[in-house]
Amino acid sequence: MIEFQTEPDPIFLAILAEALQWTRDQLYPYGESYQPSQEELAEQDEQYPVLYPSLARFFSRSEALAETQRLLSALHDPRVYRFTDYHWLVLYASLEMFTDLHNDEAFGSDGRVGPYTIDAINFDDIVSAFFFDTDFLFGPELLVASEKKLDVLPGVTPQAVKIAAGIKPSAEDLEFTPTDQQPDTETASREATTYPTAGYIGPYPMRERGVDER
Repeated sequence: MIEFQTEPDPIFLAILAEALQWTRDQLYPYGESYQPSQEELAEQDEQYPVLYPSLARFFSRSEALAETQRLLSALHDPRVYRFTDYHWLVLYASLEMFTDLHNDEAFGSDGRVGPYTIDAINFDDIVSAFFFDTDFLFGPELLVASEKKLDVLPGVTPQAVKIAAGIKPSAEDLEFTPTDQQPDTETASREATTYPTAGYIGPYPMRERGVDER
């Protein structure tokens, strides 16, 4: 599992899994048994910065593919992981692309996302609910001018500063850190009665029900 700002509900997790799978498939649109030619791979390399310009600044296509797969694996791991702004950038780009396509009915008019049927997905509300911040989106305004080093503004991670400066990640910047956080069984039990496990849910995030609707 990935550590989010708030405990994720099953509908968001389904959206995120689909978004990451979509990104993975765009980065490598071939089956396991198919061996693409060098020409096909070169074509994918050319298309990649057009599809994901924010990722192409920091990752080659194969690097972005590897990190997307790592995030998918972490999402399904019972352990809870914390990671850096470089990975939040991958999550952001994946969710932004997927929700735009979903809302434009690019995947079909039935609105299927995993076991759910969803109308419009509000990307901004998802980011506000589950992302700790979006410092990784800012540019040089995050930097304190210095000729020989980059100083971090208060509350901003070193990785967000590196992203603002256009610096590619080091191996340390891409580490996943296991947390001591245990799976929240109480919340999971409550969500089992609050959120449907499948079927039609309308727009997401789901609108809070008023007293007269309970």
